[in-house]
Amino acid sequence: MFSALVQAGDDDIDPMDMLETAQELIPVVRKKGAQIVILLVHAGAGGVGAFALQYCRSRGAITYSTCSTENASYVQRWGGEPIDYSKVDFAEELSDIDLVYDTMGGDIHLKSYDVLKPGGMMVCLNADPIPNEKPRDDISVEIPPVGYEREGVDRISELVLERAVQPTVGTVFFFDQAIDAYRLSESGHARGKIVLRMK
Repeated sequence: MFSALVQAGDDDIDPMDMLETAQELIPVVRKKGAQIVILLVHAGAGGVGAFALQYCRSRGAITYSTCSTENASYVQRWGGEPIDYSKVDFAEELSDIDLVYDTMGGDIHLKSYDVLKPGGMMVCLNADPIPNEKPRDDISVEIPPVGYEREGVDRISELVLERAVQPTVGTVFFFDQAIDAYRLSESGHARGKIVLRMK
């Protein structure tokens, strides 16, 4: 999926990445509170993942994140413990995880069940494909709908003002470079959010 944002001006960046995380991950973490101590965020160097890492750090959680070698220090910057997928298998490195934030789907989704402790939870965003049958009955899977709503935007504003999180714009392209932005998005190695400028 093409994940670039549209930017009309220097201070006008659509917060949909933050909103998606605010609607999906934040309510779960707040509701379960102290029950969530250890998390795994897949693709923590991306726009959605980096926001999730920052929020989890602000809540005092221990957060691991899958990433490439090149993005390991970037993930650490936002509070994540990097799991370099080119060197290790996260399913062999981790166990007893309270919550997995899955943005990948497919084989990554299935392997993520192996690291969750009994009673753990998987929250999915843009993760595809996701099988209809769960391999474990003791794990709950949340796939909440995402839509633009005022409460989520207000919560994001509070987090930014509290300096708990900050936007993570990675690469900016002009509109006539849209194909290059798409290729970077599809590579799976984008750092931060890809921004497509209209002017």
